[in-house]
Amino acid sequence: AAAQQALATKAAPAHRVGELNEFLGTRAQGRGDQRAAQAHMEAALAAEPGRLAATRALVQLLQPSGAHSRISQLVSEALRLAGDGLDARAHADLLRRQASALQAQGMLNETLSALKQAEDLLPGDIGEQVWLGETAYALGDHTTAAHHLSGLLAYAGDASTLPAPLSAARLADVLDHAAVSERMLDRAEEARSLWQAALRLAPEHEAAAEHYLDLLLSDGDPSDSVEALALLNGRAERAMATGNIAGAVRAYLRGAELATNKAG
Repeated sequence: AAAQQALATKAAPAHRVGELNEFLGTRAQGRGDQRAAQAHMEAALAAEPGRLAATRALVQLLQPSGAHSRISQLVSEALRLAGDGLDARAHADLLRRQASALQAQGMLNETLSALKQAEDLLPGDIGEQVWLGETAYALGDHTTAAHHLSGLLAYAGDASTLPAPLSAARLADVLDHAAVSERMLDRAEEARSLWQAALRLAPEHEAAAEHYLDLLLSDGDPSDSVEALALLNGRAERAMATGNIAGAVRAYLRGAELATNKAG
């Protein structure tokens, strides 16, 4: 009440207006009054641009409304005004919040830049590692994608113990992308291990199977051809078991073609 009265009567010293509005905004947010919280945080930043707590609170309040451009601007302003005064954790957190807003606007290059900066400051958790690696993969930055995704091979041994947010299907997707990146970097053996792990996790993963078949058939190695035949037969059998006759026929025909070529 005293803080509200001080602001209403303009009795608060100018240098404390930002602090008082931030305090009132935090209280309003705590009791679920989002509108009042946003108004106070906006006032806090108007009085004292770049206030860190007010910036973070306002970003959180704006996220459900999809005000992504405003969020990005708020973070940029806070980072600019903070200079070297932010600790690594706070700095990285703001950059990842900005990356989320940039991604929502389809600005993937800027998203990747923000994520890389955040990672340099403070390595992210598994979800943030995947986010960074997958963003790099989408942009064709295979060096960055492989660096951040290939290490997830360590989690492929036991699908029942995967840490959040990974599931067997999600990890198979990620390992497939890591393998593509490794192959683009001419690291075929690393790619092989990643695709094998992806297919152990999700034998029906079509993209991983196609990519791995392409690798197996790329240099004419007889042992790779045998593995390719086994892979195609397994796909055909799974397709038959699920009633996918067309898929089974395609796999059998590809296997027959491969066997004919091998015999020839």
